[in-house]
Amino acid sequence: MKNIIKNICAFSILLMATSCYDYIDIEEKGKNRVTQAEDIELLLNDSSTKNFSKNYEALFIGDDVYEFTDEFQPYGIPIVYPVAEALMFEDFLFDETEATNFTSYQSLYENINIANIVLENVRSVNGSAEELNTLEGRAYAIRANNLLEIVNLYSRHYSQDYANEENSGVVIPESSLSDYVLKRATLQECYDAIISDLENAIALLPDAAPPFNDRIYKQGAYGLLARTCLLMGDWAKAEENASNALALNGALYDYKNDVTFVPAFGSFPDSYELPHGSNIATDKEAIVFEVIGGAFQPLPNIVANPDLVAMYEDTDIRKRKFFDPSTNMFVGRSGYNAFFRAPGRVNCGVNIPEMYLIRAEANARMGNGASALDDLNFLRSHRYEDGYVDLTDVGMALQYTKEERRRELAFSQWRIVDIKRYNLIDNDNISVTHRNSAADITYTLNPGDLNSVLPIPRAVISDSPLVQIVQNPRDGN
Repeated sequence: MKNIIKNICAFSILLMATSCYDYIDIEEKGKNRVTQAEDIELLLNDSSTKNFSKNYEALFIGDDVYEFTDEFQPYGIPIVYPVAEALMFEDFLFDETEATNFTSYQSLYENINIANIVLENVRSVNGSAEELNTLEGRAYAIRANNLLEIVNLYSRHYSQDYANEENSGVVIPESSLSDYVLKRATLQECYDAIISDLENAIALLPDAAPPFNDRIYKQGAYGLLARTCLLMGDWAKAEENASNALALNGALYDYKNDVTFVPAFGSFPDSYELPHGSNIATDKEAIVFEVIGGAFQPLPNIVANPDLVAMYEDTDIRKRKFFDPSTNMFVGRSGYNAFFRAPGRVNCGVNIPEMYLIRAEANARMGNGASALDDLNFLRSHRYEDGYVDLTDVGMALQYTKEERRRELAFSQWRIVDIKRYNLIDNDNISVTHRNSAADITYTLNPGDLNSVLPIPRAVISDSPLVQIVQNPRDGN
């Protein structure tokens, strides 16, 4: 079974034109060995499918980051693409022949392929009905989660105006087999597939919390469906599914009392424990733990946007715990640091605060301002010092929600997605500016710029008749 996992983790989907499907023989190699439910679970539990989203690009084209230098070196490693190219909003983030470092594009499609392998085999292995239902449900949820991330990075934001246009979405792998043409689906087909998978997952997964929160169970599937509906502008369904997720568990940490933050930098003793444990699996706010992998570790040469830091009031505990006051550098938060022994880790997976924010936004957009403020005040009261004063202006509920979403979800991969959707549906006219302080150069991504949609890695696009993937239009930078 270990060999199967090694082979699956080694393959790269859609990488080289001459070998797009070379990894597919994994199924044949492992066909007679995957006989038990435990074998299937090992595939799903592999760390590359569970909790490393690796979407550096999404973080570095957003406006949480502002200033960087030529000497930017995460963990002492010189700056490497796609981080530099993303910070400068370049047309392409990869060499034409680069086939080993596609980060989000590669890793997300690898996860989908593993989910497909599980779905094709789970009902042929030995296990109880409950075991097999849970494994199948998790595979549906993993496939949906990864497709949702891909379509939001590599396509325009969802709109019914162009959702059915040809090539408006991304490739939807039909199976782990190689007998179909790779071409982009429509946006509508992508979102229909995501919703179908999540509805299947909800029907199969147990209500109980998973043994570890890097595994998607029913609450996580509800949360992903709430996120999906919010991105589609289906406010009623977003509110309904966020409420379903919170009904299973809506507990928050009170930052005044029960969260100890680790130091910004320095050593972390092995015995260090937060009040809620040093392992992220015990963090009650993380429904599905998923981090931006690898490059986003300590970032001593990248400075947070001063406009973002200014959004935190002095009585907001997040201001002094999330940022180094002398540099405005984001240093991470609570258990994420202790678990990885590295500042700067951020859970970009489904979490309980996000569910309150989704429900608040949905209610605000449906005219239920009072309900929106109830959720906002509940969340904010757990983030401020004693003496927090409630928000009361129902006419400002949507604006308050947008601001609180930016504070609470700072330095996750979702800010650039929010910018695109606010510009599209609210005409918020948000631009993004980055500054290379060493070279005294600024780079700006204006509303509607084509490069707010990531480019398909060029090595993926080939002359092969089996690969018919259309590149995203570029700005010419």
